[in-house]
Amino acid sequence: MALKRNIHRSIVLAAAFVFMLTALAGCKANPEDFHVNGLSITLTSDFKEGKMNEFTVYLKASDVAFTANEETSDSLMRNGYNISTLEDYCAAVINKNGQRSSDMNRRNSYYYFVNEADNGGTSYTYINCMFKGSASFWICKFVVKSSDYDGYKEKLFAWADTIKVE
Repeated sequence: MALKRNIHRSIVLAAAFVFMLTALAGCKANPEDFHVNGLSITLTSDFKEGKMNEFTVYLKASDVAFTANEETSDSLMRNGYNISTLEDYCAAVINKNGQRSSDMNRRNSYYYFVNEADNGGTSYTYINCMFKGSASFWICKFVVKSSDYDGYKEKLFAWADTIKVE
């Protein structure tokens, strides 16, 4: 009789364990492709598309935001920039953000730099990625609380590697 109870208890515990694993796996966000205004990126299903007037693309999850702005050569010229290469664009972005050119890094087909800024008493880390499309340049930014950056760093760069612009 005690053996039957132990077997029954083991089966119930095993079933509960399998149920918990299944439930936890269901909570994990799945990869999701976003195609917005000439930009595509693979993030997770945690992200939702939003609208902000100052951004061409705005995607937000609970702990991370992604923004992107497209700048055409014409709009850059109207603002006093004579830019024809991605390197020129990166130099202009670096200069505008008060960074040093030594802060610029190349990864795959894009350049990036990382900076921090305070907003309302909270420190945020930004990964700024620059891309060249067929007729425009793009500045794409991932934003995360600085205290969370180390935990997200690898994932942020993996997401950045999926960015494609027209």
